[in-house]
Amino acid sequence: MISLPTQGRPGVDDPVLARIRSLDTAPTGFGAVATVDEQWKTRASAAPTPGLEALTVLVKDSIDVAGLPTTAGSRALAESVPDQDADIIANLRRAGAGIVGKTNLQELCGWVTFAAPGGYSARGGSPRNPRGHRFPTGGSSSGSAAAAAAGLVDAAIGTDTGGSILVPAANCGVYGLRPTVGLLSRRGALPITLAQDTPGPLALRVAHLAAALGGMRPDDHRRYHDALRVDRLAGARIALCLAGPEADAQTAWADAVATLLTAGVDLRPATTAIPVDGPSDLLVPAFDFRDSVGEYFDALPAGSPVRDFDTLYAHYRDATTDEQPYGIDNIEASARVDLRADRALRNRLRADEYDAAQRVLEHLREIDGVDAVLFPGPLATFLASKSGHPAVALPAGTLPGGRPFALSLLATRPDDEQYLLDLAASWEHLNGPTPSACP
Repeated sequence: MISLPTQGRPGVDDPVLARIRSLDTAPTGFGAVATVDEQWKTRASAAPTPGLEALTVLVKDSIDVAGLPTTAGSRALAESVPDQDADIIANLRRAGAGIVGKTNLQELCGWVTFAAPGGYSARGGSPRNPRGHRFPTGGSSSGSAAAAAAGLVDAAIGTDTGGSILVPAANCGVYGLRPTVGLLSRRGALPITLAQDTPGPLALRVAHLAAALGGMRPDDHRRYHDALRVDRLAGARIALCLAGPEADAQTAWADAVATLLTAGVDLRPATTAIPVDGPSDLLVPAFDFRDSVGEYFDALPAGSPVRDFDTLYAHYRDATTDEQPYGIDNIEASARVDLRADRALRNRLRADEYDAAQRVLEHLREIDGVDAVLFPGPLATFLASKSGHPAVALPAGTLPGGRPFALSLLATRPDDEQYLLDLAASWEHLNGPTPSACP
């Protein structure tokens, strides 16, 4: 069994909070953390089920942690304080994990505008990449990725709708897992579209990634961690996505492929086109945000500042250009949606996207005989988002100039998280642990 690495429970001086203050909030800090719970260690379960007692966790500020604001990076939600944990946070607490605080993110998980810099919010600004401040973090789980890369905690929790875990994990040089859509509860998390939304973990170590994923489940918290294997590369049947990497990453991509071949991976060129992007029609998320965000607000305490979409939209409609310098085109798109007249078109578009993704994955399973697909960088994002299948980002060294390089793996079957985690653990075992940006 792989041992669970740990920073240990904080002592009197609480080294976890001290590290956050030292690295994140100093004038040259990363700005990854939105808020901390000064009493986090006293809120851990007194009698955790067996057990993630060693795990320290930061949570994306679109996921409810009782008693801490859930702002989603929006000034409109600055005073929005839930009185109960999201399901995944309650599960982590029951497993004994310590919930240290919240991380900054792209505003409303990106659903204000895509024109803003990756990871930016009006409330929290732009977290800086611990691997180099000139490198982007990506969004929307920018603070979670930066916190993981800096080693502020063992694991950070993000959410992913269309790359919001995979992209920042790749940019910041950490492992990031986008689970199968529906594997984890989304109650208590601000939604964009439940067709694609999922929470998921980011970490420097695969053991922590697996532990955090298990901790978010309602039972058998150590299931993924305790089952981890480091011998899964030899004989693994993986299709090679032929989409080219960025120009400066071609050598790193070729080296990674050569490493996998040497390790015995059965890499096969895909015999069908593997999409890495697609049409830009945003009706599905625009409709779904308008349709579902009210249910999230309904669960907040009476007196919360925002209780419905119209109130939230009014905040953005009335904002000055100084307050929203990059515009509000996404939330404007939601405001234009007609929930009655547009529903049939929304359903047809979503069904077409899902069916197209499933046809590709069925071909890969049945014709090419593979269990996963390898992509350069976070290019698994599109197919993972549209299919709902799990995907993982793997740190794969650095490019000239120090920018992180990553791979991503997509499972050709849903609910195949253990297989992806095993491949990631095997990759980590082969290449050594990923160092923190701040030893």
